[in-house]
Amino acid sequence: MNLSFIARRTQSCLILSAWPQTPKRHTPMPTNPAHSCYRNTMCIMPSMNGALAWLRLGWGSMTSETIMLRTMRRTDFPALEELVRQAWYADDESDDNGNVPNDERGLREYKLRKAIRLRNMHRLAAIDMHDFLSRTTEATVAERDGRVLGVVLGSLRSRVTTAQRIRHAITRNCLALPLLTSKDGRRGLADQIAILQADEMLKRDAGKSYQAEVTLFVVSPEARGMGVGRKLFNHMLDVFRDAGMNEYFLFTDTTCDYGFYDYRGLTRKAECTIRRDSFTQGGLEDGSLSFFLYEGRC
Repeated sequence: MNLSFIARRTQSCLILSAWPQTPKRHTPMPTNPAHSCYRNTMCIMPSMNGALAWLRLGWGSMTSETIMLRTMRRTDFPALEELVRQAWYADDESDDNGNVPNDERGLREYKLRKAIRLRNMHRLAAIDMHDFLSRTTEATVAERDGRVLGVVLGSLRSRVTTAQRIRHAITRNCLALPLLTSKDGRRGLADQIAILQADEMLKRDAGKSYQAEVTLFVVSPEARGMGVGRKLFNHMLDVFRDAGMNEYFLFTDTTCDYGFYDYRGLTRKAECTIRRDSFTQGGLEDGSLSFFLYEGRC
């Protein structure tokens, strides 16, 4: 797995018309701003919509070593889809037996299968992305030099609209139809359905309904050691607190860094394990995957 995934595929959604199409320009904060900073590492830019924040990492120059937190835009969708694809649908360089063919015909057939598989993986990742977006009401990215290094999506249940759910559901269905023509595609769709069913089981076992959810939390390996994940997660908790929430939940599983939530003091409210042959093909030795629902306080 090439990315450090912390929260798994939950759903969420921003109404696209409400997202800024172009970022508002802000002047970086002075060295000694009047606004509060955490240990001189994070300064929140004052703005009407709270869209931007600067993270001063404490080394290097402002141009190359500064990470900006900002509201997610539609132009970030390709980067988000790629983060999801690399995390869950990363392609390898081998055939079913773990070997790269070295004869011309075998290599040609292998490249064709690989191209089809890669196309299917992109579609599956896009389906997951629209699944997240179908419930997301808050979305923030961490960016450095124009490159997205992390994303956190959150959902405030009262702000999710029926129109947004329908819009993303239609997009998911359109993406799914071509996948039905290939074995890899059908298997991927079946896995997605199994995971969504596991999520429903977890919510039922938790025995309560939540008004806030961290729907997706992902940080690129490029940002490890910079505190980006902690800053993104804390930022979403601030959003929940500002909205009057005092608790939230999230889904995760054993392919993710779920120990992060134990470290943060979240409570594991429910768990279940499912086994599928396709999980074995995806790299899990015994084909079993455990899913968790965590509850946290804002």
